[in-house]
Amino acid sequence: LDAVGLTTHEVELSSDAAEMLGWKQDCRLKHTCITPRRHHRLYKAITWLLRLPRVPGWMLEAVVGTMTFAGLCRRPIFSTLHAVYNFIERHYSSPAPLWTSVREELLAFRGLLPLLCSSWTARWAELVSASDAGPSGWGITHSRWLAEDVASAGRVLERARYQVPGAERAREHAF
Repeated sequence: LDAVGLTTHEVELSSDAAEMLGWKQDCRLKHTCITPRRHHRLYKAITWLLRLPRVPGWMLEAVVGTMTFAGLCRRPIFSTLHAVYNFIERHYSSPAPLWTSVREELLAFRGLLPLLCSSWTARWAELVSASDAGPSGWGITHSRWLAEDVASAGRVLERARYQVPGAERAREHAF
């Protein structure tokens, strides 16, 4: 990248662990976790939001974006967020007191921050679940699959699901 004029960070050689973008990948322990610094900053950001008397949705959206990035290594944490999205939409430009349900969701996410770690050696779970949220509520479903079927589905790159010819949007593809 440097050869074509694109600025990059300094080169860092590592044999056991590396940190990047708020993540620590530990080759010895075989896991990926958010860094203590990212954990601390996210904890402080959520705590700060909870202390404000009124919050505009755009401000909450900025913190939720960071929460979403941090939650990628432990995706079930996303099930804690539902009312947050409704609040963002309803009060995007106008500050309002956080709803009780939004406060509870933020507290739940903040409490789960220490669990944002993913083992590279974990076995594929045979209990498969899916959840989704929308303006009218949310839904969860689950099923038991063979471990090899779970592994096959789990190895499909997330973006590949939306690269189907003729599917202009993810929702259309899902239907």
